[in-house]
Amino acid sequence: MKNEEYVLPGQLEIPVDKVDRLLDAGDGDACLLYLYILRNEGNLSLETAGEELGLGDRADAAAEKLRELGLIGSPGKRWRGKGSRSARRSAPQPPEPVVLPERKAEPAPPARTEAPPEKPLRQPDRLPEYSGRELSKMGQDPNFAAMLGEVQRQLGTILTQSGLEAFAGFYDYLGLPPDVITLLVGYCVQHLGRQGADGQPRNPGLQVIKREAYHWAELNLRDLEAAGEYVKRMEGAKSLKGRYRAIMGLTERGPSQTEERCLGEWSAAGYPEELIAEAYDRTTQKTGRLVWKYMDAILKNWEAKGLRSLEAVRAGDTPPARSPQHEGGEEAPGEYDRMKKYLDKLKDS
Repeated sequence: MKNEEYVLPGQLEIPVDKVDRLLDAGDGDACLLYLYILRNEGNLSLETAGEELGLGDRADAAAEKLRELGLIGSPGKRWRGKGSRSARRSAPQPPEPVVLPERKAEPAPPARTEAPPEKPLRQPDRLPEYSGRELSKMGQDPNFAAMLGEVQRQLGTILTQSGLEAFAGFYDYLGLPPDVITLLVGYCVQHLGRQGADGQPRNPGLQVIKREAYHWAELNLRDLEAAGEYVKRMEGAKSLKGRYRAIMGLTERGPSQTEERCLGEWSAAGYPEELIAEAYDRTTQKTGRLVWKYMDAILKNWEAKGLRSLEAVRAGDTPPARSPQHEGGEEAPGEYDRMKKYLDKLKDS
């Protein structure tokens, strides 16, 4: 067998690049007609071919497809008229074959500066699937190949087939450049990892990285500057959440889903640490323990009143020893009363 050709019985040879074009086209009629042309030494009568191959009128469309693929030339002197295969074989002079041009080298793909896809993005667990041939072609891009090498170094592992397909999807489908993908993985390793049974940190799983990549694509973080600014904001918020947790003495375990939601909202609002400490103190004084919904209600009440500092809270939200009374002797409902009712409701739920 030759290095670059398939050799079929009877010395009929088909170059690999032509086979690839036929396979990529996925047109069975075109494949069948091309084999027919080769078997007949380059001669072609569409009427005869349609009859002998059972293609009928589809032979015309198959021939047009072969011309589009560059596998046969345009019809002209090189094409034979109507006639049977036996008649052609008995001709005294061998017929002139149909020209089968060599495939021209395709230019290198341009830099990925195109706009992101306008169609809705798929969910991260529904990224496109890529064949080994597609991944191999993508790996010929030096930037993409370098990115895969750096990602594997950061994760400390060799990517599996599913991992390679995922990163191909980040690059090809989500439109994230290689340098942004590299930053994404570093961010996931640093901040979205998990703790193993032995207490040691573990790298994030592929699904975690997929979700984060999809999130970055939704935020249009498709250049290194925008992605870097996002990482800085997230690291700042994570640091602030860590300080909030330290205030409440929650350093021995990770937060629950509800706790993470509250911490995220508080850090996004930028509450000063002394305000968190005050809300925590009031919560434990009233309930005897940390009740997240109660503490969240305190902070949101202060936010609604525009009380953004400890001094403002103590000046504007200190409940009096006794609430003022309505006419008729009934106490007007104050902040303390509203919070007490809310706490009673929480206990009953």
